[in-house]
Amino acid sequence: MIVVCSTFGLISPLAANAAATFPVDSAGIAAYVKLNQLSAVNFENAKSLFDRVETLGTTYMIGVKDYRASEIGIANSAVPVRVYLGADGWLVAYLSRGQEPSRIVNWNDGQPLGNTILKIAIDEAAAKIGSAIVEPMKYYDFAHPDANKMTFAKQNLDNPAINSKTINILVPGTLHQASYSIKNYAPSGAPYGVKAVLYLNNVLVALFEPSAFQYGIYENPPFNQGSNNDVKLERGSGIGYVSAVTALIYKTN
Repeated sequence: MIVVCSTFGLISPLAANAAATFPVDSAGIAAYVKLNQLSAVNFENAKSLFDRVETLGTTYMIGVKDYRASEIGIANSAVPVRVYLGADGWLVAYLSRGQEPSRIVNWNDGQPLGNTILKIAIDEAAAKIGSAIVEPMKYYDFAHPDANKMTFAKQNLDNPAINSKTINILVPGTLHQASYSIKNYAPSGAPYGVKAVLYLNNVLVALFEPSAFQYGIYENPPFNQGSNNDVKLERGSGIGYVSAVTALIYKTN
């Protein structure tokens, strides 16, 4: 088993960008950068990135890009990312509110946790738009505006001799949300995967059938705040591997 953790600061863009055109009430986890001021040519360039343009105003646009298996390693599925572009240079890639932050995990082989789907969307959009980035990328969760940290903890069960492992997670502050992302896959040439089972503090969270992929929220049971939490990943018999990422949104004191 390999356990990898990455922590990101959550910083609000609204202090610098008070434009009423951004859909604050419908946005969830987001990544954003500041570009140079944009022209009509920049907006036209951006259109080629999107699978569809959702909103087109006089000073902004919102497009949707569906990230599929070849881009993020998720079979038979896609993650729709909305991208907001303002004439003042603000570029925001975000999930819709209600979608788990764990959906931004990039499951392509060998990708670090920091190379999230939102980062890919920002990088691709900036390249298409053709305007220089003047402020580096930051994350923010519009669904939990009080949060200032996001941590990903990844577990891999890719050794056939090991069928379960447990990691211990302590939230250093006030937890707003804990979500998970599970990938269940077979090695190259194998006909099927194995069942994957996720536990929190010895209570079953979810059971995944072979070759399944799923996101969810730690709701029943929830994470305990202010104490240690054991997250156990288990796999059934057969040929295959399982991986899990736990995503925590929280505020440090």
